Amino acid sequence: MSNNSQPDPEWEVGIRAWGPDDEPGEARWDHFHPNAPDKETAKERAVEEAKSGLYSLIGRQDGYEVYQVAGPFEPDPTTPDGDQT
Repeated sequence: MSNNSQPDPEWEVGIRAWGPDDEPGEARWDHFHPNAPDKETAKERAVEEAKSGLYSLIGRQDGYEVYQVAGPFEPDPTTPDGDQT
């Protein structure tokens, strides 16, 4: 959270990942929506999320790239949780 006690804005981060068993040029991809105070933190949080969980996008031996970072997007004040759907 930033110093002014406002919630951190949401970012959209696109990540592509490929493993040793993938064909050349073949990759899996997904978009993540971390809340972060700045672009670099958003990228770091998205990569952490992409590496976590049982069905993570980025495996231990996989290469990956962050191919898109969009934002920041301010929370929507008309919805109770600030969701922008």
